[in-house]
Amino acid sequence: MRAVRSLAIFTLLLVAGVLGAMPLGAETPAPKPAVFPLSVAALSESGLEVVWQTEVLTPPDPVLSNLWLSGRFVVGRSADSRVFVIGGSSGVRLWSRQMAEPFQKVWEPAVYKDELWLATTTKLLGFKGFDGAPIASIDLGFAPAGKPVTNGTLCFIPDSKGWLQAVSMVPRTVSWGRWTEDAVTAGPVLDTTCVYFACQDGTVFASTQGIRHVQWEYKTEGAVVADLQKTKSGMIIVGSLDYTLYAFAGPSGRIAWRHNVGEAIRKTPYAVGNAVFLFTKEAGLTAIDGTNGRAKWTLPEGADFLASNAQTAYILGRSGQLISVNRADGKVNFSVSLAAGAITAANQTDNGVIYVGMPSGLIAAIAKKGEVQAKKEEPTEAPKADSPSIHKPAPMEKKPAGADTKKPEGAGEAKPAEAKPAEAKPAEAAPAEAKPAEAKPAEAAPAAK
Repeated sequence: MRAVRSLAIFTLLLVAGVLGAMPLGAETPAPKPAVFPLSVAALSESGLEVVWQTEVLTPPDPVLSNLWLSGRFVVGRSADSRVFVIGGSSGVRLWSRQMAEPFQKVWEPAVYKDELWLATTTKLLGFKGFDGAPIASIDLGFAPAGKPVTNGTLCFIPDSKGWLQAVSMVPRTVSWGRWTEDAVTAGPVLDTTCVYFACQDGTVFASTQGIRHVQWEYKTEGAVVADLQKTKSGMIIVGSLDYTLYAFAGPSGRIAWRHNVGEAIRKTPYAVGNAVFLFTKEAGLTAIDGTNGRAKWTLPEGADFLASNAQTAYILGRSGQLISVNRADGKVNFSVSLAAGAITAANQTDNGVIYVGMPSGLIAAIAKKGEVQAKKEEPTEAPKADSPSIHKPAPMEKKPAGADTKKPEGAGEAKPAEAKPAEAKPAEAAPAEAKPAEAKPAEAAPAAK
């Protein structure tokens, strides 16, 4: 009993001593400064420099989990579904907004001029890119399953239940949906007349954008799960699990070329100008001439695309390193390590700017020394009041997305997409050489349906 009392007294004295040793008014230690994605030594060694940097989170905010380059904006998403919009050229923090519940999905934005359209688990939300002013809030009767695209009138959204949903964004425009035989999870792509999409049974479709009319369809031998792409010359690039990368000549549906990589294509191929960067598990990066489908060179360490300019491609390596490659022959210029946990955004504009962030909320633009300067963005000139392309908030009620769609026997109905005006909440300011692959000759166009 005495031993217990002695131990208790000793503990009280020890606690009192510790507290007494702390000065009155002592503050909690300041958080450690954010880790930069590249060390000073790495920047110096590689000949790169920081064009701009900013921070969008402050402890104990949830971590930054996604980073996208969306038109003229860098868009970050935190783990609780808050979105931060930054000027891509200036690094100026423009606005931020809670887009969905923390447990809900927020997809990469679709871009129309200076507008950002974000699909969440339940809604399609439109905002002015420069000030975050709401354009529309549209209830979706389905859960989006892939990256959306928009032509300013309709937003085309993949649906895992087998539909491509074309959701009306403006008054007097009818939503429509196209039923496929399997889930649609690959992001579609647009040209001036058609929307191109594919489903997991391997069928690729070209449909008129304004109405549900299929121009052509083609069945590959494997599922299509990677987002579709379009080259500068208008080739529609589709990667399939049948080991083949296809190039379709736009609305005609003619197969211009195909490239067999020898393994399933699961990652999005990136089209920059008329070059295509294809990433696969075994081969790494294969650089392909988008005009004829021939392989130019390979980089076994390549894991993802970061940025490029006329001479250089910047690639994310398998071990998280930044690799600079000569675009002509694939020769490595340098390789430097990125900080653990670095988040990157693919930049397909060919301006050579690398966008990278950290979970802490630090975001930076990096480029070759002396080549790029930070500059303020200017909004695109607004359309005239009588212009048919001018955007107005969607009315209170709209036809369902896919409501006018003729569905096959036994298929479920497309649920309504109700439109309602968005709440006008103020936007918050937030703080090794590869042998050339043989390109097969062009084939006849698939039959139109």
